[in-house]
Amino acid sequence: MTRLPLLAAALAIAFAAPVAAQTSVTAGLTVDGTVITIQVDRPTAAQRGPAYGSYRQMRGSRVGLVAEGSSRRFHYVQPRADLAKAGVRPGTTLFEGHRFGDSYEGRAWIFNERCGPHSYTVSGAVSLDNRMVVLWGIAPIYFDEACNATQHDWRESVYILE
Repeated sequence: MTRLPLLAAALAIAFAAPVAAQTSVTAGLTVDGTVITIQVDRPTAAQRGPAYGSYRQMRGSRVGLVAEGSSRRFHYVQPRADLAKAGVRPGTTLFEGHRFGDSYEGRAWIFNERCGPHSYTVSGAVSLDNRMVVLWGIAPIYFDEACNATQHDWRESVYILE
């Protein structure tokens, strides 16, 4: 038996070990008298940086959630085709704020083809199972020639875990 399959098996054992608060995992494997021990150092939460994921659908666009501490940011991963006219690209932020218990507070953005992005204050709630975030706010909906908001309306944004 060659050493490469043994090394692969030891790595598989090390990476399969539970990660709960462990920064280092040691795994050993003995085959035909050969002992292979491997130590895998896992990065701490601070070394890993913010958590990415929790992809959600919003009005036909695919969006992602970045969570770092209480900070939350929803961004476009795959925006609807019509949003490109308003300057929306993958990575464009559509909510930035914080989570406090089961509540969200922050700023959301709307995108206007002629006037670009405009932010507004929102707040909302997280469902008990953490699978849905609903944000509410009064968003600008009409703009004058100078791109100043002339009318606002109540707006609800729903983010659902896929």
